[in-house]
Amino acid sequence: MRKLTVTETFRYLTAERQAVYAPSLRLQGKWLAQMGFTAGCQVQIEGQHGEMTIRVIQGGEQA
Repeated sequence: MRKLTVTETFRYLTAERQAVYAPSLRLQGKWLAQMGFTAGCQVQIEGQHGEMTIRVIQGGEQA
């Protein structure tokens, strides 16, 4: 299990020059490759309130 913190990332400035931010979650580390998430692979993300599932897509189908 990994414990991360959701942060805010700058998205854009409005016409009134107000900054707009969005929640951001950064995943990185050798543990991703150990779990099958290698560089260049595509993923499918599904979720509901308070929960997210990330799966590797292999050959156009989900793993």
